[in-house]
Amino acid sequence: MGMTKLYFTSSTSSWICPPGVYNVLLIACGGGGGGSGSGASGFGYGGGGAIQFLRHVSVTPFVQYQVLIGAGGLGGASGGGSYGSSGNNGGDTIFKIYGGAVLAQFIGASGGYPGSGGLLGGGAPYYAQGPMGEVDILTATNAIGTFPNIPNFGSGGFRPGFPTVPSYQAQNNFQGSRYSSGTTNVGTGGGAGPQGPGAHGGLHGSSSAGGNAAANTGAGGGGAGTTSGSLGDVGGNGGSGFLYLSY
Repeated sequence: MGMTKLYFTSSTSSWICPPGVYNVLLIACGGGGGGSGSGASGFGYGGGGAIQFLRHVSVTPFVQYQVLIGAGGLGGASGGGSYGSSGNNGGDTIFKIYGGAVLAQFIGASGGYPGSGGLLGGGAPYYAQGPMGEVDILTATNAIGTFPNIPNFGSGGFRPGFPTVPSYQAQNNFQGSRYSSGTTNVGTGGGAGPQGPGAHGGLHGSSSAGGNAAANTGAGGGGAGTTSGSLGDVGGNGGSGFLYLSY
């Protein structure tokens, strides 16, 4: 008998464990972070891309389980005469007994930081081990033991009018990037997620919103652009997460 693979993209989904199944493999990520808003004092930074984790979970035949897909973080508000607000964190993707205990939790990425004073393009911390023992898919073949806990900011997304930035999965520890275009008012791209690139940042020379990441990618939203004396604009929204279930 071949392996059964299911793909969940919405929080309305539930699954009844079939007879003879006692363990499942989950591969999932939470939502990407929202990009930060911009203001007259500086541009916005893209949100981080979410990390893809896996976990083996024990299940019981005929019991109903629920999948809650992490929403992408909303973009930050414009800042008027100052910097914009930080982007919001992406939500966690959760696998649980329907109406009962949480069995696995896949963390979302954090939102972009406001202002142009820092160098970081997104705010996604990297955790090789999740809150309930979920393991980063790239370290899953390593021996169980001490896992690294190092900064990770995904890769830069893309911006209209500029060459495309290569997309890397968030685990590759790339920062969100900003081209040296002669201006400091270009919003940075969001961090790449496991299933898609980060969204583009807002254009330079005008107040423009950051791009929204595609659904079910775990990618980060773009930071907003600005121009001198403007009121700024809003950051882009992160992409929602997903969950694969196989047995």
